[in-house]
Amino acid sequence: MSFEEDVLKDFITEAKENLERLDEEFVELEQRPEDKELLSSIFRTIHTIKGTAGFFGFKTLEAIAHFAEDILSKLRDGLVVADEETIDVLLKSVDYIKAIIAALEETGKEPVDETYLDFLVDLRNFAEKVAQKAQGGGKEQKKEKAETKVEAKEEVSEASEKPEEPKKEAASEASPPAPKEEPKAKEEPTKKEQKPPKVADKPSPHVQLAETHVRVDVRLLDQLMNLAGELVLSRNRLVQIASRMSDSELQNATQNLSLVTTELQEKIMKTRMQPIGNVFNKFPRIVRDLARSTGKKVNLRIEGADTELDRSIIDAIKDPLTHLVRNSIDHGIEDPDVRVQVGKPPVGTLVLRAYHEGGQVVIEIEDDGRGIDVQKVKQKAIEKGLITPQEAERLSDREALALIFKPGFSTAEKVTNISGRGVGMDVVKTNVEKLGGSIDIQSVLGAGTTVRLKIPLTLAIIPALVVTCNEERYAIPQVSLRELVGLSEETRKNIHRIGDSEFFRLRGEMVPIIKLSKILGVEEKENVEGSLVILTSGAMDFGLVVDEIWDSEEIVVKPLGKHFKDLTIFAGATIMGDGKMALILDVVGLSRKIGLKTEDVDRVKETMTTTAFGEDEQQFILLFNVSPEEQFAIPLALVARLDKIPAEKIEYVGGKEIIQYRGRSMPIIRLENFLPIQPLPEQDEYHLLVFTEGQNEVAFLVSRIVDSIQTKIDLDEKLYQIEGVLGSSIIKDRTTLFLDVYKIIEMHDPYFFVKVIPQEDRPYRVLLAEDSPFFRQMIANYLAASGYEVETAIDGEEAWEKLQKDQYDVLITDIEMPRMTGLELAKKVRSDERFANLPIMALTSLASDEDRRRGLEAGIDEYQVKLERGNVLEALARLLSRKEAEAA
Repeated sequence: MSFEEDVLKDFITEAKENLERLDEEFVELEQRPEDKELLSSIFRTIHTIKGTAGFFGFKTLEAIAHFAEDILSKLRDGLVVADEETIDVLLKSVDYIKAIIAALEETGKEPVDETYLDFLVDLRNFAEKVAQKAQGGGKEQKKEKAETKVEAKEEVSEASEKPEEPKKEAASEASPPAPKEEPKAKEEPTKKEQKPPKVADKPSPHVQLAETHVRVDVRLLDQLMNLAGELVLSRNRLVQIASRMSDSELQNATQNLSLVTTELQEKIMKTRMQPIGNVFNKFPRIVRDLARSTGKKVNLRIEGADTELDRSIIDAIKDPLTHLVRNSIDHGIEDPDVRVQVGKPPVGTLVLRAYHEGGQVVIEIEDDGRGIDVQKVKQKAIEKGLITPQEAERLSDREALALIFKPGFSTAEKVTNISGRGVGMDVVKTNVEKLGGSIDIQSVLGAGTTVRLKIPLTLAIIPALVVTCNEERYAIPQVSLRELVGLSEETRKNIHRIGDSEFFRLRGEMVPIIKLSKILGVEEKENVEGSLVILTSGAMDFGLVVDEIWDSEEIVVKPLGKHFKDLTIFAGATIMGDGKMALILDVVGLSRKIGLKTEDVDRVKETMTTTAFGEDEQQFILLFNVSPEEQFAIPLALVARLDKIPAEKIEYVGGKEIIQYRGRSMPIIRLENFLPIQPLPEQDEYHLLVFTEGQNEVAFLVSRIVDSIQTKIDLDEKLYQIEGVLGSSIIKDRTTLFLDVYKIIEMHDPYFFVKVIPQEDRPYRVLLAEDSPFFRQMIANYLAASGYEVETAIDGEEAWEKLQKDQYDVLITDIEMPRMTGLELAKKVRSDERFANLPIMALTSLASDEDRRRGLEAGIDEYQVKLERGNVLEALARLLSRKEAEAA
């Protein structure tokens, strides 16, 4: 629903309420014709209807309200007294207005009917009659009734925008024109002539407006929400009891009750939902006043005002949004003369934007101002003792901007009485995080700043993950949940202790972890493998070690009493299905218990990167079957999507097997056609492993997805020397073949991959340094398939030795290697004048901003992720083209 449709809906609702009240008030007015307060109330109602009708362009409605307002103004000013005929005419006006409102509600358009035009003419004439009476009787003015009626109809027809009528002066938005005067001889009416009936005597439409809206006290809605929560708890309890019994009738009844409860809960929650426009709509005035007080020109643009949020959250975000808007105008948008000097329009733009994303609401405050100087932020942080100069050097731009949320931090040269960029931002961040949300800043110096808030839709009934610690249950809001990791003997190898803190290495990322038992101060349970719940607090990710993960379910949030307000690790409590209580964990409060800052995590990550060289690299792999007897593996990162298809969806067209997938025809590959393996058995449905390269898509057809695991790959390259197979390894007690996805796809379609190698008389020679046999062979294969001549080395030291003996056009190196790391190799190469022009590309699993910075400092020209084949080849072509251009 658009903003205009929303306003129209509100107008119709309010108009129906007011019109019903008008009937009563006019009857009262007939009893008390000189009641000024009653007349003023009626006048205001008609005036409001006239103004809104004009806003929407409803000309007939506006004209009727206009003439009725003229009559009421004379009554209100005491110039005439309301007699029976006047009340009758005004009540008929209300009847016609009701009929038009009913038509607008049904069709969105005014009714096109001669009856309305006739009444409008009569109403205009009556209004003129009242005006003349108000002037003390005035001069009697004669006019030709028929001519006046035709003239008025033409005016009303134009106002109603009837295309067949010529354009004339409208009968509304201004006072009605005076009637034409033509002197005529006074004629006595004959006996056959009859006076036209009075306006009050003519029939009027009788429309009963349907009641579609009821005003409800907000406190009653809150009570309904609480009762819905209690119903959800009772439902959960009943479902748990029914699951333990084998009574089918009870289970069916419980299922129906569960469906009704869910629907009832959703409907009640909808009654609490309000458009965020209720908050946004107050900002035009705020922006105008602030712009005038600062001497700036600002254009405010509002997008997504109809995005709905729970009422309690809307109330909670008013102050944070106001503070952010004031910051943007006061210290974001430049003065008009400054903007003109830097090539910007003198009028700055401020955008308030809201939209739904992933079950949350995103609110953005975007300005096109001066942006935030990251170096200035770092310098200010050093001056305040928040970080050291060495730590400032290691901070990425995003991490430096996060310093703005430190208490009292500001980059403003002077703090005004309006705001200071950063003053109070810690309070904004705290208030947003209390709602289970997060806040992030992105800024480009000279171009502008965007502050992005992510907040949940509602806080009353939320999905949560139930975990246990020391046999007690706790609930974690799913909005903060990122990932679950089982702590087996194998995955525990990724836990590293540095000082007094523990970190988990998650796909190359160092995540700080803490045990829930330690936070709660309870004894750790023995002989429990446990699980790691990866959470995000907005500022950083961290892992929480729990004994067991139960299930996810909807929980009702109950606030804690005032005696527990200092327990920051709890956000509330809930009643579980068995009737017992469970505390709800506050993710932001838990992150503070870890006691680590974002910069501390980055420092540890750098330490782990530099000390973990030589360790075997672990990868997430996907295990699957073609036939049940054989197990295969590929890197999970290569798979774009996993899907299922019914067997009957497979088509055979032009010698190829294809399926219709997402509106396109996609070829499928049977692995037995390219590898000496057991064929795919006949099944009702198959699994798809979808791979993409640019606009091209292809899928492996397999019988079963076994698992996805993180493991060290010890590849045996000698046992299976088959094209399309990289080697074998023992995974889950089974010999598993690791497939070369790129090679198999190329065997199926030699033109699937676009070659991005520069034109050259001879093949470019590439030296690839990679300690993992798996990656070494896979990368070498796809480089060779793209036309490169590839020489491999098992680590940096062997690569250095080969550089002394032979010539290469480019060096590609892993970062983490034994004996000599990729960074050490790059520094050694750059220190030798012979290799001054040798391009160096790093391929790694670690690709954070900090990793890239360290790589560039070592002399690396390009930094790419190993499994992103397309990006690697494009970057390699770029490096070589640049080398050729420099040589020329």
